[in-house]
Amino acid sequence: MYGLVHQGIRRMVTEMFSEEIWKRISEKAGGDDVYVAMDPYPDEQTLKLVMAASDVLEMEPADVLKAFGKWWIGFAGTEYKSLLDMAGSTSSEFMSNVNEIHARVGHLMPELKPPNFRVEELETGSFDDHLPSVFELHYFSTRDGLFPMVHGMLEGVADSCGEDVLIEHLVHSSEGNERDIYRVSVTKKKNR
Repeated sequence: MYGLVHQGIRRMVTEMFSEEIWKRISEKAGGDDVYVAMDPYPDEQTLKLVMAASDVLEMEPADVLKAFGKWWIGFAGTEYKSLLDMAGSTSSEFMSNVNEIHARVGHLMPELKPPNFRVEELETGSFDDHLPSVFELHYFSTRDGLFPMVHGMLEGVADSCGEDVLIEHLVHSSEGNERDIYRVSVTKKKNR
């Protein structure tokens, strides 16, 4: 993982909790307190940060990853707004374009090993009538155990698109499958 992810974890922890909590997590993970955004780090260091955050925050590792996925979308939407604005105005459009976003970022980060996403549209609802739009998201990754982050990212994308979302994790890579599959139902938020 690139240091940008580690910086994101730090920023999320300091924003949601405190600098002192981050220091405890960093010490427990045995890593540096400062990460260079464009430098690659071993995946093991990222997992140590997640496990240390889990311990210090008294949260399950999956819940840490889910919270980070949701936070990351909000952060990226602020820091990289123009790039993400081009990805689409609905969750399914956005997720259909994530591979392209990773391809563009990959030119700057040659050691990037992003996951691959495939969207399969199931039902096209009418946002005007608040009928759900339903799609399956297929998530392929060479890294084990990061699938909860995808769930959080889907929540963050729906928030940024002004959608309510229901996410079902249908197929789990942790059970020996080649991918994770999520069934995602979205409706436009009523208060928008």
